[in-house]
Amino acid sequence: MSLHSLTKSAIFFAVGDISRSRARRRSPTWRLDFDQPVLGWGLVFGVVAIAGLPPLGIFTSEFLVVSSTFAREPLLALPLVVGLLVGIGALFLRLNSIAFGEPRGPNHKARGSYVPMFAHLSLVLVAGIYLPAAARGLVSECG
Repeated sequence: MSLHSLTKSAIFFAVGDISRSRARRRSPTWRLDFDQPVLGWGLVFGVVAIAGLPPLGIFTSEFLVVSSTFAREPLLALPLVVGLLVGIGALFLRLNSIAFGEPRGPNHKARGSYVPMFAHLSLVLVAGIYLPAAARGLVSECG
């Protein structure tokens, strides 16, 4: 849950900065261009993280849920995996319509700080690669 909240807040930081850089607030007008590649790639990395792709931290929890479902109730694992794949597909379809393509509308340089967004995403990446023993102990006590 903590990795999910870190990832989601990083996405909110990116979307907030993108929203402030555009004159209109409605998401269909967003298209990231080469003036703000840091925001665009931060958003892309956040969506990849929230989708639970490896080597990011959320992948570990999704993998544990799917593998334990396969071990205990194999028939329930199929709809679970199909649901995860549909969710990932929907995320990437929406991301493709927002982050890639021709920019539309007025564009102002974003004034926000990139530090919170990348600090959160860095923690999610580090947790996916290496989780210290103390943190693993906390996770195993909660579960």
